[in-house]
Amino acid sequence: MALSTDRNAFLLIRRYLAPKGSIAPVLDLPPQKPACPPPAPVALPFPRATPESQGVPSGAVAGFLAALRDDPGLDPHSVLVLRHGRVIAEASFGAYDLGIRHVTHSAAKSVTALAVGMLEGEGRLSLDAKVVDLFPEKATPLAKLLHRDLAVRHLLTMTSGVAFNELGSVTETDWVGRFLDSAQLTAPGATFFYNSMNTYLLSAIVRQVTGECLTDYLRPRLWEPLGIEGIHWERCPAGAEKGGWGLYIRLEDLAKVGQLVLQDGVWEGRRLVPEAFIRAATSKQAEVPAGTGDFDYGYQMWVGRGRRAFLFNGLFGQNVAGFPDLGLLVASNAGNPELFQTSPHFAHLATWLLDRPLADAPLPPDPTSVASLRALSASLRTGAPRGASDFPWAAVLGRRFRIPEADAAEAGTVGVLPFFLQAMQNRYAKGLRGVSFEDSPDGPVLVVEEADVVHRLPVGYRSARTAALDFGGESYRVAVAGWRENRGGGSPVLLVRVSFLESSNARLIRCSFRKGGLLVRWSELPGTDFLSGALAMIRERVQKSRLVPLIENAEPLLKRAEPLIGRVRDAGSAYLGARVKRLLEPETWLAEGEGDAP
Repeated sequence: MALSTDRNAFLLIRRYLAPKGSIAPVLDLPPQKPACPPPAPVALPFPRATPESQGVPSGAVAGFLAALRDDPGLDPHSVLVLRHGRVIAEASFGAYDLGIRHVTHSAAKSVTALAVGMLEGEGRLSLDAKVVDLFPEKATPLAKLLHRDLAVRHLLTMTSGVAFNELGSVTETDWVGRFLDSAQLTAPGATFFYNSMNTYLLSAIVRQVTGECLTDYLRPRLWEPLGIEGIHWERCPAGAEKGGWGLYIRLEDLAKVGQLVLQDGVWEGRRLVPEAFIRAATSKQAEVPAGTGDFDYGYQMWVGRGRRAFLFNGLFGQNVAGFPDLGLLVASNAGNPELFQTSPHFAHLATWLLDRPLADAPLPPDPTSVASLRALSASLRTGAPRGASDFPWAAVLGRRFRIPEADAAEAGTVGVLPFFLQAMQNRYAKGLRGVSFEDSPDGPVLVVEEADVVHRLPVGYRSARTAALDFGGESYRVAVAGWRENRGGGSPVLLVRVSFLESSNARLIRCSFRKGGLLVRWSELPGTDFLSGALAMIRERVQKSRLVPLIENAEPLLKRAEPLIGRVRDAGSAYLGARVKRLLEPETWLAEGEGDAP
């Protein structure tokens, strides 16, 4: 990684862990996320069928959905189950809506790979083409020396060994140039090293070869044949789609792409992707380290070890899992605390569907079980969780609370937008100023006043209420539900969940009413334990990315220093944990007073 990128990455992490007031981004980038369109039906939807007509017992599908609902470690958003190209079950959980496009995170990588396969099939790109030859205007003499053996297929298999990674991308504007100027940590093809900038390079290659951005290239080749509409794909500062992330798409439309792969690249009798590319993409091309789940890696897709399977996989549980031998496809959006394939979602899928015999012929009709499945699916869409009770709003409506002036800097990173989204979207909160509770004809409203904006959150109970919120020029559609936290006696505690309907993340606001004021605890889903671990991993990766490979004979030195390094690491982990908790789960005290209405 270039030294300036290293410096900027360390600067950004330091700003996260030791903020003084609000966090200033390294780069001041314009808004790029458009407003969320209202829910809309999918064009060219899959046909619907009962599970029994496709050889699957309705009870097994119901068991899978109930297991997702009941697992305290999961936060499912939406699920589609298909067999033989027909939807046999669909469900949205909480306030989420299958008609709203949802972020895919790294599941977008598999879509980018298909574009590369199409380009190869057209004879316009070889997977053995050298990356430096594809960008002659960007490849410096040093880049040509460092990366002379780096080919397109190494990007596809996450074996490029290039140091420039996702964290560096938020500190730079020329991603292709920085990638080519970065250190080569391992020889191309030697080692699997998951790095989303590999996928970005594939997107940039499509643009470089065709003169079209990835979205436009795919329009007549993928979007239109599959009837996929209304997507949004974020772009880098130079205008190319991010490729490895940033794609917003409705779950059923993403499932169409998975079904295309399940059908070996053929859609309604028309071949869209070369068969040889699909077979290679869904076969093991790289062995991955332990701890990522029961999958190896193909071409920007994960491939099963224990059973024949492929997987589009994104952070926090954005998945399209295909099982060719079963004719089964399961697509899901979620906010699970998971990297790769490590959540209980996959265990529940195996228990209820994969490890049970599925019939090749239709089962006898079972109207009672079908009705029970439909009732279960309908019951999953709620505001408050099961067992919650309504909050006594009459006691708090009209009350206003303000941050004491002396504490304003401490609340500099607090805002309605979850911190993960702040970091991903480069839209940092300017700091909390006040909280108040208002009445309206439609119900209570939680008002959160930040330094530069006032957010009015209409709070529902059994049904969440929706609103559009603006963060630095980017609009987010949210659903808000609030309920009483049952903690025995004392003043009632209000819990509010703000679900960001296009995203994996949700903001949780816990309001404890005390004498003279209000104590608010801010947290988010996925939670602090997961996010602090991820941030620690990123910090360690940045530290190692350049320094260790440049130290000759580093291994004996490190071995002799191991006891000291261990003690320093333990102390650093405790410090890091405290800092991250303060960042991701801040508590703010607000004094009660009339003040000015925000």
